[in-house]
Amino acid sequence: MAKVDIKKLAASAEIVASIAVVVSLLLVVGSIDQNTKSMQSINDNFLYDLQNQHLRDVANDGELASVVNRFWAGEDLTSAETLRYRFWMSQELNMWDLAFTRHNDGLMPARQWDSWNNYWSANVPASFPEAWWSAAKNQYPDDFVAHVDAAYAQH
Repeated sequence: MAKVDIKKLAASAEIVASIAVVVSLLLVVGSIDQNTKSMQSINDNFLYDLQNQHLRDVANDGELASVVNRFWAGEDLTSAETLRYRFWMSQELNMWDLAFTRHNDGLMPARQWDSWNNYWSANVPASFPEAWWSAAKNQYPDDFVAHVDAAYAQH
């Protein structure tokens, strides 16, 4: 019977174990990458759902559509209509804040963030008077406030 060299056997076992650890780490990295992409997709889809509902509110409510149209035309609104429009536009700010936070947390890819941010950077300052923003900004995180302030400054 051949004599077994315990040192060679131990060295071989260590090599096999090291290879197994590397392979399992690669599998974990792949799993984390897949999970991150899934979370990014979920966040983007959630924003699309919110935006679609926001637009559907106007499409399905003739009175709200009239309020939005009259505001954009520069017409005077009653105090109730102004409040309704202001709340409706606050939803845009909330979606922008959500996207901003998710992007900063790494849960929204740069491509989606750039698209959403370009939309809001152009539309919110044009549709939500700066005085309203100034009154509302204390409800948002400082980094988001600075970001929106910059959009107003460029508008």
